[in-house]
Amino acid sequence: MVDISLLPEEKSDVKRKALASLFTHNVSLIAGGILFVLLLGISAALFGYRVYLNKQVAALDEEISTLNASLDANMFEQMTAFDSQIKTVKKILDVHVEGSRLFSFLEENTFRQVVWSNLNADFAKAEVNVSGRASTYSVLAKQVSHFSSLPRVKDVSVSGITLSPEGGVQFSLRIGVNPEEFMRR
Repeated sequence: MVDISLLPEEKSDVKRKALASLFTHNVSLIAGGILFVLLLGISAALFGYRVYLNKQVAALDEEISTLNASLDANMFEQMTAFDSQIKTVKKILDVHVEGSRLFSFLEENTFRQVVWSNLNADFAKAEVNVSGRASTYSVLAKQVSHFSSLPRVKDVSVSGITLSPEGGVQFSLRIGVNPEEFMRR
């Protein structure tokens, strides 16, 4: 097949170049316009969101002010003093690690049917004296046997076994402990 063109070759190339140049400039212009509109929309959305957030912050500030005004000043002072006391006690307990270890030890090794009513620990003598109530003689015997079997305990002695008016058996235990287990810091 033969390609026939009525326009001379030079004029055809010039026309194509002009159309290509116009298309290229328009594409850049259109893309720039779309990008501008897109950025303008994002800016408007961010400005609207900022206004919304400022209103939310103002509402929260107003709510906080209302709640602060409704607080009783005396009650607030008492709560602050109580919080200070709790922090002080926590500092003391953190320093006296052996006491917290003893409580953990008793909590982990006490049967459910046993309730402690009194505790006296003498770390200088390496002994703990506790009194409490067990649901039955059998539970008391199992509790004493359990304490005796623990490596942290040197010896256990029972005294003051009586029937409890609430039901069960009242008793006192002297538990000799290995001091290094509770005195470490």
